[in-house]
Amino acid sequence: MNEKHYFVLSSTVIIMKLSLFFILIVVTGCAGKTDHSIFVTAPKMSSAQAFLIDVKDSVISQYHAAGTEEKKQEILNKYSQQLQDFLMEKPMDSMQVTIDSVTVNGFSVWTKSHFSSIEFSGRITFKANMPPRPDSVFKFMKNLKPGSDVLVRLGYLGTSKINSPDSPMLPTLIIYAYPAPIQFTNK
Repeated sequence: MNEKHYFVLSSTVIIMKLSLFFILIVVTGCAGKTDHSIFVTAPKMSSAQAFLIDVKDSVISQYHAAGTEEKKQEILNKYSQQLQDFLMEKPMDSMQVTIDSVTVNGFSVWTKSHFSSIEFSGRITFKANMPPRPDSVFKFMKNLKPGSDVLVRLGYLGTSKINSPDSPMLPTLIIYAYPAPIQFTNK
């Protein structure tokens, strides 16, 4: 073997050994470490929130796939009924929303919040002398801060609307509901 081939061969062996050495250092350095990624600490999405996102996504995809205005209206009607049925039967517990606005006028509180092109809007008027439970909801609502992300239970106010996904100014779903602490139930 000539000197040139011997040098190339020995250099390749040295590089391979060094590569193996560095790989072992990285692997042993990572072994046993706790994963601190955002996916581990992210809260699990509630089934109600997942359902609402699925309805919104289905409306958008089917609406854009529909060929005629009549078919588009049928899709909006179908999902409006499906949404209404769901909201009348299932609680909207543990919903992660962004607070858009809070307006307090005496004992009336109007809130607007959203997630994923779904808007929640509603006004509740409380009585001056209220028991502890409604009082705690009143205090919770009036202390919400616009721009904050909060985990809430949304109290459905009996109506909702699905807008055309073509509208750049309106959210796809509007649900008239008010935020309450997650421990609050309608019992």
